[in-house]
Amino acid sequence: MLISKKIKRAVAIIPIAGAILFTSINVNAKLGDQLLRPGTNHEDVKVLKERLIDLNFLNSDLANTSYDETTAKAVKDFQNFYGLSEDGIFGPNTFETLESVSKISTLEYTRKLELNLSGEDVKSLQERLEVMGFLHIDDIDSTYGPKTEEAVLNFQKVYKLQADGIAGSTTIEAINHALSGNRRMRRPAATRGATGARDNDLIATAKQYIGTPYRYGGTSSSGFDCAGFTQTVYRSQG
Repeated sequence: MLISKKIKRAVAIIPIAGAILFTSINVNAKLGDQLLRPGTNHEDVKVLKERLIDLNFLNSDLANTSYDETTAKAVKDFQNFYGLSEDGIFGPNTFETLESVSKISTLEYTRKLELNLSGEDVKSLQERLEVMGFLHIDDIDSTYGPKTEEAVLNFQKVYKLQADGIAGSTTIEAINHALSGNRRMRRPAATRGATGARDNDLIATAKQYIGTPYRYGGTSSSGFDCAGFTQTVYRSQG
């Protein structure tokens, strides 16, 4: 697995939350040597801020050495996104997670990937889907099974692609387009505005299910998969 087992897998990503996509980032070897918290003033804070800016958790044009309230909030957002304890402190677990999500590269399209296919290209796709939060399996097995198909389908829905569960050139291109720029893509601006209030309600509802166990095919608060999670949240809002 590319992501540490310490990362909680229970929460799926839905359109209101966007999706996570990453590229190679060389994390400074010094970063992680010490605990960073509000009030810290150190060069490591600048490095951390640069990483958070790259991952779209911190909205800033300039990274400085001050660990202020804005930095703490960005760290909390990062921790929340990956199921870590939200304390706003950059410690060993948060550093380990940052390193893990910073090592993935773009995909190379060689063929259309669909149900029942297997190979290293399927494995590469699964690894990225897992990092993005769309795929939840215990072991990457290089086989394009129902869970991989479902993960691709949900990714396509988030990015308004043809939702067929097949990883064709357009889907791979969408992933790589994101990988070439912002790592964690924000929700398109066109979806904001008039529907903002409903979006906030959906987000609030989604947060209520943090910690719910993953259950393939589940559609209730006792356990659900990605699709079940989405259905449950939207159903609660009519």
